[in-house]
Amino acid sequence: MLYIGIDGGGTKTKMVLFDENGIRLKELILPTVHVLTQPQDQSIEILRDGVNQLDPDHTAIIGAGLAGYGQQKELRDKIEYICKEAFGNRPFVVESDVRIAIEGALDGHDGIVVIAGTGSIALSLKNNKLTRCGG
Repeated sequence: MLYIGIDGGGTKTKMVLFDENGIRLKELILPTVHVLTQPQDQSIEILRDGVNQLDPDHTAIIGAGLAGYGQQKELRDKIEYICKEAFGNRPFVVESDVRIAIEGALDGHDGIVVIAGTGSIALSLKNNKLTRCGG
């Protein structure tokens, strides 16, 4: 089984292809796909081209953390549409970029993650409860 992890922030989009053992097989750095700074068709093209480069056989499962996927339903709906168009029949899950950052950094333990880049946001996890500031 193959997996593609996508971290789509405000400045760039990083994609990594992993095998079932978590071994990194390929990696790409592409332009941002942030819905507030990139036209929708451009975001679809960047995501589609990236996953096709990493997985031309269309067998990978995709996990994407994308900037903008948060509290506003309109933006979540737009990002979900972009992902469906870009990924086609591949199975995928989408979350916010800060949500995947806190999972990656803390592995389910209590703590705080702060992203201070093109945009800024803080997310804390305490007793399985997430609290957000900014974004």
